[in-house]
Amino acid sequence: MTMFERFQTRLKHYYQSYKKSSINENLILTDIASADLHGSLSKLLNAKYLEDAQENQQKLYTGIRFGQGRLMFSLPTKIKNKTKNAIYLLDTSSPFNYLCEETITAFKVEIPTATFAISISGINCDALVSGIITHFSEMNILGSDFLHKSKAILNFDFEKDVFKIHLR
Repeated sequence: MTMFERFQTRLKHYYQSYKKSSINENLILTDIASADLHGSLSKLLNAKYLEDAQENQQKLYTGIRFGQGRLMFSLPTKIKNKTKNAIYLLDTSSPFNYLCEETITAFKVEIPTATFAISISGINCDALVSGIITHFSEMNILGSDFLHKSKAILNFDFEKDVFKIHLR
């Protein structure tokens, strides 16, 4: 397959993913980029983005408010047999979880063309690829699918700019 044919195939996949999800029309991220995930967010969350991690089933995580009020946190994410620290944007209006290409590539797996299985802090769920034609192509999104499967309890403290997610 030529490079052009691979590009056409990927573009078709992203367009199909784009059509399936309403989040693509509602979520605009102009204040956070990949450099923030590797830099300031990794430091603030005390977890280096995409570094190898131990899969754990910790039940309480603390996140921060970043950029224009974005709720961000780091969770151990497993694809196949590898676990890495992934930084997520919490988006309760998204029905789906998304991983960006950079995150998927760090696991040394092929970019999926449909939903794919992941484990986040020991909770099995599905994810889609953050499409290249979306406003969140460099971002991992934690949606209501994960919140529902983990039976999460969210606690927000906007005075201190921190929030906690308790997984059950």
